[in-house]
Amino acid sequence: MVDDCSEVVAWLNSLPKPAPRNGHKAAFSPGTSSARCYLRVSTDEQENGLEAQRQAVLADYERHLKPKGYLFGGLYVDEATSGKRRLADRPEGARLAGELERGDVAVFAKLDRGFRSAADVAMTLEVWSSRSVDLRILDMPFGDTTNPVGKAMLQIAGVFAELERRKIAERTSEALQVLRRKGRPYGPPPHGFKIKRKHDARGKVIERYFVRDEHERYVGGVIVDWRTKGYSWSQIYIGLLENRIKNSKGGEWSEGAIKKACAAELRLRAYEAQSHSVKGN
Repeated sequence: MVDDCSEVVAWLNSLPKPAPRNGHKAAFSPGTSSARCYLRVSTDEQENGLEAQRQAVLADYERHLKPKGYLFGGLYVDEATSGKRRLADRPEGARLAGELERGDVAVFAKLDRGFRSAADVAMTLEVWSSRSVDLRILDMPFGDTTNPVGKAMLQIAGVFAELERRKIAERTSEALQVLRRKGRPYGPPPHGFKIKRKHDARGKVIERYFVRDEHERYVGGVIVDWRTKGYSWSQIYIGLLENRIKNSKGGEWSEGAIKKACAAELRLRAYEAQSHSVKGN
């Protein structure tokens, strides 16, 4: 956790100041502003999880928002969607962000249904505040930006989350520097290689090193060969799928991954050609 409050003050002072609203007129307008409710369940969750969220947001609308004059703007439901993706990168999340209008409020049953972290909430809040859009998170005591206290609490939570994220990044960087000094591999292996681990008698990993990945080189060669023959990325994707050629993790390919593998294989071939040339001289 963060021990020095001066870091918090410095971070607060560095935040951009929100632009003043025109004429200081309230954004919310009874009878025209809408409450739009977002729901999400991941692939391993049951249907009752979605129903619980639906009941929670509808009850909140009937009890708190409808009496204030908010119209019901509908439900935005992302099913079988990972919470690791940003709200704007999810199909219904993107639709919600695009349809929110000045004076609207977005309602979430739980923080983790809509956002990856408190820092993610803070960044979204900053964008939505500039559009005069409010936010309600029902499982947070102060998760309501329709009142000043809720808005301040969410901003402060985001500040501490961002500072903690920076601390984690610093510790990760320090650990990687230690690995570099020891000459040990770190991070994912480059194209054409995989990680091998050496264990002691108790099963603890005592060494990690890279070895050639014959399967990845084979698939990379197939992709380059098909691309050289003029196949489109879509045709290569279909070819890999029909021939049941999996990626290094045993899953199916995507067109983006195919493009990266093709470029990586070509770079590796160029490096190998250069190395052979130097050795030959």
